[in-house]
Amino acid sequence: MNATIHAATQALERALDETIGEARFAEAGDKLISNFKRACSQADALQDETVRAARSAVRRTDRAIHRHPYSAIGVVAVAAIIVGALAARR
Repeated sequence: MNATIHAATQALERALDETIGEARFAEAGDKLISNFKRACSQADALQDETVRAARSAVRRTDRAIHRHPYSAIGVVAVAAIIVGALAARR
């Protein structure tokens, strides 16, 4: 994802360099590029935080299942019965 964002940034810079001739448009283009780069870095940070939170949740879930395997099996069985009942109604 990072490579795609950076490639899009470079393509946007090239396109703006080719099409912007006047100074006011160049300034607007620079603002657009800086805003786009800031958005890309925020998206990278959000992605990193999301991955970290997901990994943490997976570890906690794994520990809970290992501590209480029969309870986990019971919860899954009840969920399967509920989903099956809902699917059968339609």
